[in-house]
Amino acid sequence: MTKQLAAIIKRELGALSRELKLYPDETYLWARPPGTPNTGGNLALHI
Repeated sequence: MTKQLAAIIKRELGALSRELKLYPDETYLWARPPGTPNTGGNLALHI
């Protein structure tokens, strides 16, 4: 089970990395669009 869990975590962290790279630059990563409680950067920090 440990190997499966490690594979899932690796997969999901890879997906997070790809999503963060979609931000045009770092300022957008920390901008909070209206109606959202957190920035993308803040969410990534907590993961």
